[in-house]
Amino acid sequence: MQDLKDKKDKISGLEKKLNDSLKEKKVIQSECNRLKILNCNSKLISEKNARIQQQQYEDIVKIYQSEIKNLENIL
Repeated sequence: MQDLKDKKDKISGLEKKLNDSLKEKKVIQSECNRLKILNCNSKLISEKNARIQQQQYEDIVKIYQSEIKNLENIL
């Protein structure tokens, strides 16, 4: 009788470990998904910043070109 109880206790312990492992796996998967989303968002932000910087550079070049033309006209 004690042997049966010991086996049931062992099975219960293994079930608890399995459930804990499954919960931990879900938490890890959720964190991985969150990090993937953050990484994707970071890439999108970097690309957008690069486009903004390029546009700012182009705008500055246009301003300088305009100023040079104005100076040439004055001279």
